[in-house]
Amino acid sequence: IFPDFDGTLPTEVDRAKGLDITLGSNISGADSVYVVIIDKEGKIVQKAYSGNPAPAKATFTASDLSGLSAVTDNAAYVEVVPFTYKTPTISGKQYVFIKEYAAVTAVNIK
Repeated sequence: IFPDFDGTLPTEVDRAKGLDITLGSNISGADSVYVVIIDKEGKIVQKAYSGNPAPAKATFTASDLSGLSAVTDNAAYVEVVPFTYKTPTISGKQYVFIKEYAAVTAVNIK
């Protein structure tokens, strides 16, 4: 079973107002969740949460978003990435196996 996100992503990020993205029951099958905002210059703001259970929402304050650039051509992205991982030892070597789902949408940032 792969992790999943069944929620709705925003179409715009307002740096002055901050942003909430509903997680909670929209996240399933995940140990952890990353919520990421990337502007067109590659600047990243991210939050990491437990996925089991996921918090009710991911909150980015105006202060969190203040370093992002304005974007008017939908060249920025919001991502919700629930994932699970295992770290088995096989033949004396440790491996990491990751299952993830990435919900991604293009957004404007004002």
